[in-house]
Amino acid sequence: MYYANDLSFAPILRTMEDKHFLSVYSALTRAAAQHELVTEAPRLTQGRAFYDLAEDFRYSSMMGLMRAGQVMLHPPADTRLAADDALIFLKSRRDRLRLIRNMGRVAPATLDSTPSIEPRRVQSLLVIGERGRDGLLSQIEGLPQPPKVDCLAQYNLQQITEHIADNAYDLVICLGEDGALTPHAMDAQLMPCLLYVRELLHGRQCYLCANLLDSGSVRYAYANEVVDYVLEDDRSRLIAADVLREEGQIPAIEQALFYAPQGLRLLPAMPLTGGHPMTVAALAAGLAARQMLLVGWLRPGADKPQVVLNPNKNEPAALGPDDLLIVV
Repeated sequence: MYYANDLSFAPILRTMEDKHFLSVYSALTRAAAQHELVTEAPRLTQGRAFYDLAEDFRYSSMMGLMRAGQVMLHPPADTRLAADDALIFLKSRRDRLRLIRNMGRVAPATLDSTPSIEPRRVQSLLVIGERGRDGLLSQIEGLPQPPKVDCLAQYNLQQITEHIADNAYDLVICLGEDGALTPHAMDAQLMPCLLYVRELLHGRQCYLCANLLDSGSVRYAYANEVVDYVLEDDRSRLIAADVLREEGQIPAIEQALFYAPQGLRLLPAMPLTGGHPMTVAALAAGLAARQMLLVGWLRPGADKPQVVLNPNKNEPAALGPDDLLIVV
């Protein structure tokens, strides 16, 4: 996922269009993630209709099709699997040996009209620090609907406190300072400020991102939920190596899923389900009938959103009134 030698701002730019995308991205790429992006050709699927398989894999989510080296996230409704096809999965690590298939067909849930997609855009953000700031700001200015941006060059705690108290930020980005310090020393300067900012943001629906350079700092930040996303560079990119591998077909799949218009989307659950009880398999089958593939759901919450990936297909879909379905 991380192609640049400097800061990776691509997930941040995607988040500007849909604020809660960052939670999904972070859940997929953070250290110790329980899921991985793979391509496999499960047994007994040749000749099967592609969308009929959406509810078949109990602990993993089908996300698309690889055919003749090309990524197909939305194949035609009548697509059947050929001998050389492979399925794109978000595969649960509990499925290490094989993808566990449900036995028998599941009746698709009856869903209401597909809701219009009105993502929650980032309206305002605060950028603290200078490392990579000019590059980030130039890319934000090029967006169709750029948000309001406030900048603080220095980590002045009083100024930071005042800005956060006076503004309803959707996103706070903490960048390092340019200098000759080692990565570990730069992180040691930044980490106390991150902890302070995280406390200031408690109870607000605001994401915190940071540029950390040392892999040990990245692991600590994720393990202790100090930040929602680390703007990775080459020294910390190995954090996600087990999840998003830069080899074979995976980079093309990542690009299609995360950054193309036809990739991952968030849909309001309640207008689709009407609040009716249904299993995850029935929900997946109902969405597949509309050429959409269920990956999980997101519960915004009062503070930190909760992301559920690869829900057990045999269990009820426990969806709240504000939950968003994660679909392809």
